[in-house]
Order: sequence, then C-alpha cells, then structure tokens
Amino acid sequence: MRNRRRTDPGRRKRSCLARNILPALLAACLAGCGARESDAEALRVCLESSPRDLDPRVGSDESSRRVHSLLHAGLVRQGPDGTPVPDLAEGWEEVSPTRWHFRLRPGLRFADGSPLTSEDVRATLTSVADADSRSFRHADFLEIAAVEVRSAVDVDVVLSRPFAPLLANLTLGILPASRLVGGEAGTIGAGPFRLVESRPEEELVLEANPHFHGSPPTVHRIRLRIIPSETTRALELAKGTLDLAINDLPPDLVDRFRADPAFQVLSARGASTSYLGLNLDDPLLADPAVRRALAMAIDRPALIRHLLGGWAIPASGLLPPGHWAYASTETPPLDPGAAARILDAAGHPAAAPGQPRFHLVYRTSTSDLANQQAQVIQEAWRAIGVETEIRSSDWPTFYDDVVNGRFQVHALTWTEVIDPDLYRLRFSSHYLPPAGLNRGHYRNAEVDELLEAGVRETTREERIRIYAEVQRRIAADVAWIPLYHRDHLAVARARVHGLTLTPTADFRALAAVELEP
Repeated sequence: MRNRRRTDPGRRKRSCLARNILPALLAACLAGCGARESDAEALRVCLESSPRDLDPRVGSDESSRRVHSLLHAGLVRQGPDGTPVPDLAEGWEEVSPTRWHFRLRPGLRFADGSPLTSEDVRATLTSVADADSRSFRHADFLEIAAVEVRSAVDVDVVLSRPFAPLLANLTLGILPASRLVGGEAGTIGAGPFRLVESRPEEELVLEANPHFHGSPPTVHRIRLRIIPSETTRALELAKGTLDLAINDLPPDLVDRFRADPAFQVLSARGASTSYLGLNLDDPLLADPAVRRALAMAIDRPALIRHLLGGWAIPASGLLPPGHWAYASTETPPLDPGAAARILDAAGHPAAAPGQPRFHLVYRTSTSDLANQQAQVIQEAWRAIGVETEIRSSDWPTFYDDVVNGRFQVHALTWTEVIDPDLYRLRFSSHYLPPAGLNRGHYRNAEVDELLEAGVRETTREERIRIYAEVQRRIAADVAWIPLYHRDHLAVARARVHGLTLTPTADFRALAAVELEP
C-alpha cells in the first residue's frame, strides 16, 4: 500500500476545497460581501481551539497562552527586545544573588475590583513552586525557596541558589490568593481585559478591565471566536464577521487578502520554532543514526518555499537567529542517498525492492497546512524507504496525545522562546513529563550538566558560551528535527488600526488596537 494515511475521511475533500473552490469563494466574498457586524464595538479575533485552561499555571497550549496575555499580568512582562520590563512591579532590586526585592505599583486591583497585594504574589508563586504542584510551570520555579511579604506592596523572592532566568519566568500571571483552590482560578486576573462570557468551543467575550494598571485598552470589547478550520476563518474574514487573524491562515490565503484594500496584511520576524518531536524511547527512534537519516531526507528550504510562501527561515535549534544566545549549529544536510545508506548500515535494509524498511506513525492536528506538511515529509521519507502513516486528530485530542507521550513522531510549534533556559525544560533528563517538557525523553548527562550550569551563571557572556555548547550537542544527537522559524502574519480588516506584532505575537498588543466605527 503506497499511502498509509489514516485521517478523517473528509480530509481530502476539504483539502480539495481549500485548493480549488476556496479561492473562488474568497474572490466572491472580497468583491461583494458586506460586513455583518454583530457588535460594532467589538474586535473579533479567531482562535484555532478553545483554551485548555484560563489558569496561567495550567493552560500550556497556544490558545490558552493568548487568552492569558489578555486576562492576566505578571510582576514583569517581556519587552519588544525580549528584556523583562515592569508590569505589576514598578521596579526590583537584586539584593544578593539569591534574594530579589520587588515593589508593586500602588493601588493595584484585580478585574473584579479586589485589591492585589504582595500576599497574592506570594500565594501564586508558591503554588507553582511547591513540591506537590502539578503546574507545567513548576520547573520554572523550583529554585524559589521562599516568597516573603514585607508590606502590601513589597515582596522578596528568595532563591535556593542563583537562578539567571528568574525575571524571564516572572511573567506568570498573578492570581487572587482567595481563588487559588478550585476550578475558577484563572477567570479573574489583573490584565487589560476581563472575561464576561464563555461559550466552550464557540466564543469568549472579553471587556476592558476598568481597574487595569496600565494605559486603558483602546478597544472596549474583544470576541475570541473558536474556529478550527482555516478555510472557515478565511471566509469569515472575507465576509466581515471576523476582523483579525494572527498566524491562523496559511500563506497562500494571506496573499489573496493582500491585494484587497479592505484588508491589511502585517508581517514580522517571529520567535517561534516549528519542529518534529521524536520519541527516543521508541526502539526505532532510539538509534541516532535513524534520526539523522530521517532529518537528511527533509528539504526544509523547499518546505518553506512551497508551503509557507517563503515566510520563514530554516531552524537549527530552538533559538532564532538574532536571539542573544543563538549559536549556529550544523544540521544534517539534505542528502536522501546518504540517508538511505545510513539506514542500510543501521540494520534497516529494504526486505525487497520497493518494500519499506520500516513504518512510522506521524501525529498532527487537522489543520490543512499541518497536513500538507505531513504529506510532504511522508513523501520525503518514502523516498528513503520509510513508510509513514499520518494520523490527524482535532487539536485537544492531538495535544493530549503529545503531552502524554502517545507518539513516535509529532509536529508542533514552540511559540514563546524567551530565555535559553527553555532548553533545560525541553531537553534535560531531569524534566521528563510531568515534571517538565522533555516529551521526547532525550537523555544526555553532559547536556544535563551544561543546562544546570546555564541557570547558575549570571553573566550573559558565560551563558552564551554554555548554551552554544548545548545547542551543538543536541544538534549532534539529532534529539529532534527543527524545521523553521515562521514569520508572523496577520490579516486585519481596514477598520483595525494600531496593531503591532511582537516577537511572540503576544495578544496583549490587542489592548492598543483602535476600531473605526
């Protein structure tokens, strides 16, 4: 059997629609569809899926991260260049290598009007740092030994040892201490917006938070519409029932909006990393020679050119070029012939001409672009004698499989690359799930030591040296297959003004958007 693709039976029809019928429908809508305003004051933005959890300690998916940035605020936030800047804290001081003092802005309140004090900071941080915490952010706060309240606006974070990524991690949203127990902890925050309505799998409605400590949002209401289908998102934009899509349309559809004066297209270099995750506990993928051969069969520039319209650059690791800790590393070169010979030498010859060497299962979401990418990689691996079954699932099912290690190969994008300590949580053998995010179960004792050294060092020069070696060793082991750093692409109706794309495509930027009546 040439194609072992197992997915939704309607997938081929929908792909055909996207390629052949959708352009005509878009053209018709762009030419004649008037806006159907259900709420003229609302900015209507799409999400691919419902957020898994509004609690910033729990929701680790992209939709949750986007909503967290609107509902919540941390002691600090990431500035345009990645440097931490004040948010709830008006300032801080490194009293010693293991003690940091933070002073809160005066008069802070949560969205429900209740006061936000140092006690809420203490309760939130310790709830993540505690040994029995099940938060996916737990590993970010392991070094917090204590959080000491000095006054309503003064709080000290005491570390068990020097920990360089502390400030970068304190972007975590602060929650009311009274709500930390129970299922509604994430519904009240101190961000620029407050939640006023939630219809699972349909829509979240947010309104400007009247108690927000920063500049008041210039848009009063945001409707976050859950639209899993890329095709439907494009059509909703075209007919005027959506105002904005950020990184939620494939590049070929983005180009169709570019020529229409009713729309604007914004682009910016992104800090995200798309990759293939590999289960190194799998008997086949445990062999680095097999992993190297698989990487050598993928033409990443062609993938970027044909599927992404050139809106990306090849990735060699988690950190994009321009990041202060980025180091150029060698990735396995494109060479299908050499890849086939490596598999022969690794004990995986074809049983007979035309017969596969072995089979892999590739898990992905039902996104059209994700499935097109899967098909391209499926053909590349078939060319070296590896047959691949593509299993597409709705986003919640797919993500649950990845989180729980039910995969051989999966495709995902890491969207928030700030501090290089992300390598520790992603690749240290001490952070296998659920303690961390090393879902591929990569193990390398030398890398573990380097990653621990990287958080103890406080000078940027020494951290650059350490993480350069980390990147080199992980690349040499082919612990995963980095694919590309995708550019941010936003399509907005002409009535949307003031949108800025940050390096992480942070939805907090929506607070500065203005809408024409």
